[in-house]
Amino acid sequence: MESFENEVARLQELYEESQAACNREREALKERKNMHLEAKQRFEEDRKAAKLAIGDAEAQYQHVLKHLQDVNRQSEGERKRIQAEMEQARSQLSRRLGETERETNRLMTEYESHLGALDVKFKCEAERSKQRMDGRASS
Repeated sequence: MESFENEVARLQELYEESQAACNREREALKERKNMHLEAKQRFEEDRKAAKLAIGDAEAQYQHVLKHLQDVNRQSEGERKRIQAEMEQARSQLSRRLGETERETNRLMTEYESHLGALDVKFKCEAERSKQRMDGRASS
């Protein structure tokens, strides 16, 4: 009987050790499960934060893109306006240059005619003076 009691006591000890080992393992599993749940929750929070950051970045990109397109359209409009103004100014200057050349040619023609008339007048005066002097000298 004593050996039976010893055997029961030994089995009881083994049972208690197994129970304690199971409890320790159960606690370790609970702790790992809690750590996993916390890590999963942090991951989900980080993922949500990343999605929000991506959404914000996309919105900022769209805003900047729209602004750049607006600036590009304005620049293109300004370039066309300046180009048209330059072409108009070039055309006006060309027209004024033509008018100036015509006026210069007209004035040169008048001046040459005037010089020719003065030359004829001077020659006539010189001839008269010569004739008067010749007429006085022969008298």
